[in-house]
Order: sequence, then structure tokens, then C-alpha cells
Amino acid sequence: RNRGGRALRNVLVCDRLPRQATLVDGNGGRLRDGRLCWTVTVKAGGSRTLRLTVRVDRDARPTKRMRNVATATPPGGGAQRAHADVRVDPGTVATKPAGVTG
Repeated sequence: RNRGGRALRNVLVCDRLPRQATLVDGNGGRLRDGRLCWTVTVKAGGSRTLRLTVRVDRDARPTKRMRNVATATPPGGGAQRAHADVRVDPGTVATKPAGVTG
């Protein structure tokens, strides 16, 4: 969430893809060194939801939890990080928002 009084432009939002997961759809993001990244504008007081779809590899352990970590960095620095733990079922496809607030 942009808690400031002005829009934040050219915010780089990157989501490190979890191990044992294969990218299915990045919804406009670009792969950079194992991370899926978007450049976005966030309106004053607003937030953005970015979605990605991964397929859990068949050899992943069914009880394993994956940690999804996203980082948003505005021009000039001040990165904000958020994470979510997700229980996985091998062979399924799930879409999760990559949310960062700060």
C-alpha cells in the first residue's frame, strides 16, 4: 500500500519463484535472475495486486510449505518485503497474488 500523498511511479516489484515450482503464467512480468518482476505505478493511498501462476513440481513433498516472498522497491530505494506460506499439493496449479504493503 502506498501510504504517501503522491503516486509512486516505476516501482519494481519482484517475486522470487519458490523452489520446486515452475512458472506457468507471469501475467506481464519478466523473469530476472530467478525472480518474476513487474514495473508498476501505485496511486496515492492505493495498492496493486499482481498475480502469477506456478505449477508445483511432481517431486515436491506433499506436506511441504512454500514461502512466497515479494519485494517492492520504489526509485531511490526503501524496499518493502512481504511473504506468505502456502501448503502445496504436487501437480496442482494455484494462482496467488504477490502482495507487498508498506
